[in-house]
Amino acid sequence: MNKQPRFSDLRNRWEERANSSGNAKVGVLYRNLPDSLNEYVHRFHTDQVSRNFLARLPHGARVLDLGCGYGRIGETVTRARPNIELVGADFAFPYCELYRQALGARTICCEAAALPFAPGSFDGIIAITVLMYLGPEQRSKAIGELLGLLRPNGLALLIDPSQEVLNLMSHLRPGSVRSTTGGAGFSAAEYRRIGETGGIAIAGYGGIPTFTLSLPLLLALNCTPRLQRALLRLLEPLDTRLRRFWKFSLQRWMLLRRENT
Repeated sequence: MNKQPRFSDLRNRWEERANSSGNAKVGVLYRNLPDSLNEYVHRFHTDQVSRNFLARLPHGARVLDLGCGYGRIGETVTRARPNIELVGADFAFPYCELYRQALGARTICCEAAALPFAPGSFDGIIAITVLMYLGPEQRSKAIGELLGLLRPNGLALLIDPSQEVLNLMSHLRPGSVRSTTGGAGFSAAEYRRIGETGGIAIAGYGGIPTFTLSLPLLLALNCTPRLQRALLRLLEPLDTRLRRFWKFSLQRWMLLRRENT
C-alpha cells in the first residue's frame, strides 16, 4: 500500500469533497479556479468526449465511465448517444449514488487499480482526470489492466494534468498544486508511453496550450467578466487548432484504440 500523503486515505478525502460539493462542477474540477475558467475546462472535456470518442463508437456500445463522479461526463454521453450502455465506476460512495440517481446507469464503487470487470468487457472507456490518482507504483499495472478491458477496436479517452505545468506552477506559486485530493500529473513522454502498451495504438492527442499560457491574464480579468469571456471565446478555436502542442498544457488528452489482433 502506498503511504505517500498525496495518495494515502484518498477515498475518505474524496468522499468528504463529494459530500460537501454534491453535483457542483467545482467538486470535481479545480477548486482554485473561478467558475468561468472551470467551465472552459469542462467544455474541453466534453468536446473531446463528443468529437473524438462518441463519434467513433458503434450503436449499442458498452462504455465504462471511470471516475464517474456525479455524472458530469455521463450526462454528455447519455444526451448525445442514448443507445450506449453506460457503466459508472468511482471510489467515492456519495458520487456513485449521485451518478446512479442522475443517470439511472449501473454504477460500481471500486478502486481504479482493482476494477471488477473481465478483460474485453467494454467497447469504450472514459477516464478523465483519473489516472493521476494512481500511486506511482500502481500506474503501470493498473493502466495495463484498464486497457485490457477494451474489446478489439475499442477506444479509451484519457485526460490528465501535465506534470510540466504542475512543476512550473509549484515554483511560481508554492503550494498551489497541492491539495487534500491532489494527484500527480504525467509528463508528455510518460503519457505517450501509455499509448505504446502492447496491442494499443494512439488514435489522437492534444491539449489546451493557449488557455494554459493565458491563465495569468484570465485570472487577472476575473474582476472584469466581460473581457474575460471575450478572451475565452478567442482561445477556444485557437486551442482546437493548436491542440497538438500538448507539452505545455494544463491538461492533455489522448485517444487510444485496441488493435484488432
